[in-house]
Amino acid sequence: MGTRALSVKCLIQVEIACPGFVDPRRSDGALGFSGPAFQAAVEEGNRKYAGLLNFSLTFLSEEDYYYSRNRGNITASALANVRDSGVEMVAEWYYTKRQFPISGMSVIIGTAGGDFTHLHELAANWNILYLQTVAYTRSDYQLPASPVIATIPFSVLGISQTFINLLELYRWTTVYLVLDLDSPYIFNLFATQLEDSLRAAPSTFTVIKRDITSRSLERSSQGYNSILGDFTTLSRVMIFFGRADHLRRMLIDAWHRNMTNGEYVYVAWGTDDASKQPRVGNSTWSYGDHFDEVARRAFGSLLVVQQVEPIYTVQYKADLEDFLAELRRRARVLFDTSYTASEQPSQEVLSSYASIGMLAQVLNESLASNGEASLRDALTLGGMFLNRTFHNRFAELHIDRTGIRRRPQSVVHTKRVSEQIEAFLLESADEPPILKTIRDISIDWPSGAWPPLNEPLCGYKNDRRICQNSGWSQSGVTGCVMDI
Repeated sequence: MGTRALSVKCLIQVEIACPGFVDPRRSDGALGFSGPAFQAAVEEGNRKYAGLLNFSLTFLSEEDYYYSRNRGNITASALANVRDSGVEMVAEWYYTKRQFPISGMSVIIGTAGGDFTHLHELAANWNILYLQTVAYTRSDYQLPASPVIATIPFSVLGISQTFINLLELYRWTTVYLVLDLDSPYIFNLFATQLEDSLRAAPSTFTVIKRDITSRSLERSSQGYNSILGDFTTLSRVMIFFGRADHLRRMLIDAWHRNMTNGEYVYVAWGTDDASKQPRVGNSTWSYGDHFDEVARRAFGSLLVVQQVEPIYTVQYKADLEDFLAELRRRARVLFDTSYTASEQPSQEVLSSYASIGMLAQVLNESLASNGEASLRDALTLGGMFLNRTFHNRFAELHIDRTGIRRRPQSVVHTKRVSEQIEAFLLESADEPPILKTIRDISIDWPSGAWPPLNEPLCGYKNDRRICQNSGWSQSGVTGCVMDI
């Protein structure tokens, strides 16, 4: 009743700027995907908080920005390669396009990757909130400010920490890091962040980084043999960032080189359901082709870091399907763009939808507790998002003390008998994130000697003097290495 008494006297206008690109072919962070979710959430927020808060959206599309400055003389291919212009678009919106620059409040909500540091700097200087809903690595802005509230479905920082926890757990310190440049950009984000984190980690890691182009390798007669040959001389632990189909092809080549015998560990990131992330690909060995049998055996040497997804009811799935269909309809009206259900990244869409509801909840709480003036103090508002969990009908957002969404992670492995992928390590969303063993995979590991050594006793090249002098070979000592 206390907050409703304010409704006649003050309707707070909340103007939200959404910078990005519309074209869904470019990435899952396109406004073509997230924009309809923002629109639906704004409509719900305006109904729920009618008389108190009125939300409005301004989509700042790179397409419109560049067409307007080039008099339409720019091709679609050229547009796909232009530099990020989010900072310029947001500054122009803030200074010239807001409808309520004095009486209202302003918020920036980004989707795809961009210049996070400078957008954060703008938001700090203006004392307004800044959220990211699809892609985010970090902001290097150091002065006091509200943190970037990152509701991203996949936290690059969080998942990188899971990889590090895995390496530290088994004392794997020599890491062969492979990035496929032909795969979606999200893998580039993961690889870059993990490399930086490994080099800065308290533990001493040796990182060997290799960039590949999977399409050219798969067209060649040698396939992945060149990269595998390099790997075997430098490490026994490979982290591969790329689409699942390219990973599968590489593992098939590794099997033919006897590099899936339990001595080598391959680690990747993937999802439990390819339909949720069509650009990531099918993370299982089974593709229904003549490579399936070899792939099944090769996958015994693969570990996959995955987020733990809730078990949803039949009714939830039906409601979600209807909601996503409605958003596809809105996309046609809003942006004149179409895509199928299989092309629609549901995780990113739901993250964008939930972010508006979370924002509205915090603003309503602050208005009720601290009055209208508090809505124009982003530093205070930002703290109200931290260390708490927000719920809506389709998603749960747990925001940690730094402003980043945390989700439980797992490490999965293919069971030998059932051939099913099952988790054997689990990491909760709580801090600090610690991997806990929930299943022994020794019986399912190809050699039975789990975990493999970081480095074989005779060295990566089987050239240590003690092995040469005694006549030992790498295979000759494998059976002796059972414990570390």
